[in-house]
Amino acid sequence: MNRSYGRPRRPRARPGRRLTHDAVDLDAARNARRRGRATPATCQSGEDGLRDLTPRMPRVSLDAHERLRCYAAGALRVCRGFAARAGAGRDADRLQRHVVQHRRGHRPRFSPSAGRWSLLALLCGVAVLAACGEAVRTTTLRPAEPGHVVERVFHSGALRGPERYAVYLPAGYATSGLRYPVIYALHGLPSNETGYRHMGIADWGTGAEEAGRPVIVVAPQGARAGDTDPEWHDWGPGRNWETAVAHDLRREIDARFRTIPSRSGRALIGISAGGYGASIIGVRHPGLYSVIQSWSGYFRATNPAGDAPLELGSPEADSAASVHSYVRRARRVFRRDLPIAFGFFVGDEDPLFVPENVALHRELVAAKVPHRFAVYRGAHTGAFWEEHREEWIRDAVRALAPAG
Repeated sequence: MNRSYGRPRRPRARPGRRLTHDAVDLDAARNARRRGRATPATCQSGEDGLRDLTPRMPRVSLDAHERLRCYAAGALRVCRGFAARAGAGRDADRLQRHVVQHRRGHRPRFSPSAGRWSLLALLCGVAVLAACGEAVRTTTLRPAEPGHVVERVFHSGALRGPERYAVYLPAGYATSGLRYPVIYALHGLPSNETGYRHMGIADWGTGAEEAGRPVIVVAPQGARAGDTDPEWHDWGPGRNWETAVAHDLRREIDARFRTIPSRSGRALIGISAGGYGASIIGVRHPGLYSVIQSWSGYFRATNPAGDAPLELGSPEADSAASVHSYVRRARRVFRRDLPIAFGFFVGDEDPLFVPENVALHRELVAAKVPHRFAVYRGAHTGAFWEEHREEWIRDAVRALAPAG
């Protein structure tokens, strides 16, 4: 390049070669090296350029690198096309003049055409880099682990022995880092030490995920050898099943799993005798649960046949084991500052529990306690509960605090 202060000489193009930005940049770099100046780093094209860029990329999978290679190759082709348009003919001469004048302190001048095509090249590069970043982000994500059920055991002081339970962990639990609401699912009675395994809690958890509200579902042991129908009731040291659920199990779950450790993140749902357990434990501990549901349950302790109430030794004990008595004290149980989403349903062909469900509904209406009640066509069977499971689980999870 001419060293005088006159008009800079235009680089000569070889025969058959079109003058582009590359020619200007090469001449500028050559002259800079002659003067002993360092040349700025330039963006390389082709495979060599990609190899130079690769060590500075984050470590991603092979698929991600292949995708980035495709994006970069396409970007280079597009940018070269824009650069050729911007540097052709008169614009190349003016671009070279701009570089020289900028070095000597002169005011730079661009032709409108060169500025327009350069801006388009810049915008194209930004868009491609954003796409490459998205490719890295999406390809490094691993598929979420599916929801699954595990079994655990811990020592319960209320039972003075081991208490077993099954727990459903939602899809992606291991990697999400989220805290989840918990549904406690109580099984029917009489039963044995494995009754909790037949609650089908994986279906409960899947239904919650389909509703867009993933939850942890816990099914605790509610009976054992020699104690097959304890009614989820506190009978005394070593047989305090209510305390085992409301205190021991709750603390175990909150300590071992990522839960929402407040009443807004807890639901208590039971089937048949478990419906009684959920109702009585829920109204006796309104500060612990925000959702209570009974599916074909009853509302006072009954004998194993379910056709007569149990006599617990005193009127006070009988009253403490009856949900009906807590409705009469509704202002203390169903408080406005501690709202409870209380619901229950029964089949019209249930041989034992339709009258008591209807009676509780009328009592709640008279006490002006918000609740949901339904009588469906059906009997006291697993198929009946399965038919309505999805609807009622959806209602429960929507009343709970979402995972977060």
